[in-house]
Amino acid sequence: MNESKVATLVYELIRDGLELDIHDPNLKDTPNRIAKMYCREWFKGVDKDFTDFKSFPNSEKYKQIIMSDRIHFTSICSHHFLPFTGLAWVSYIPHDTLIGASKMSRLVEHYSSRPQLQENLTHQVLNSLVG
Repeated sequence: MNESKVATLVYELIRDGLELDIHDPNLKDTPNRIAKMYCREWFKGVDKDFTDFKSFPNSEKYKQIIMSDRIHFTSICSHHFLPFTGLAWVSYIPHDTLIGASKMSRLVEHYSSRPQLQENLTHQVLNSLVG
């Protein structure tokens, strides 16, 4: 991502598109703040694969469901570029390997930090677990 270009385009949006006074003290650093928010927070998962999966041998042969519940997330709707929040429940039945419980919440966080639809978020998490 090009944070500088995002800031420039937000500046033009405010000045030319919305016709606001960009010299208003309340708007002074707004383009930079928005660019940082988009590039470093909301969209930090764009074009990145989830590589934080470390698995462990299932030496105890667990067969019951392992679940992490009420994982809070915030994402951006790809239709309107407005934030949406939710709670995710991630579970799996282990076979030969186990994953750390923290990985399930990191997986949700990773895929929620890109513009998308809630339905796509569900499939991305699922595909990462079974892929």
